[in-house]
Amino acid sequence: MKGIKSILLEEGLDALIKEMGIIKAIKFIQLLSLGKGDSVREIEGKTERMGKEEALSLIKKIGMKNAKIWKEFGLL
Repeated sequence: MKGIKSILLEEGLDALIKEMGIIKAIKFIQLLSLGKGDSVREIEGKTERMGKEEALSLIKKIGMKNAKIWKEFGLL
């Protein structure tokens, strides 16, 4: 039986891949890892009270705000 953390991680990755495609999802995760601190806690802190659609909307906004970075990766 999977624990809640494993289930949430799996569902989150599935949502990222479904919404963004595999390449963009990987690049998004890589961008998160460029920051300092605990990325998972940072994401949880920003999305813990959000529903799935609201969290995906936040991810899109972050992508739009960081368009320069996305362009450098060849994703826009």
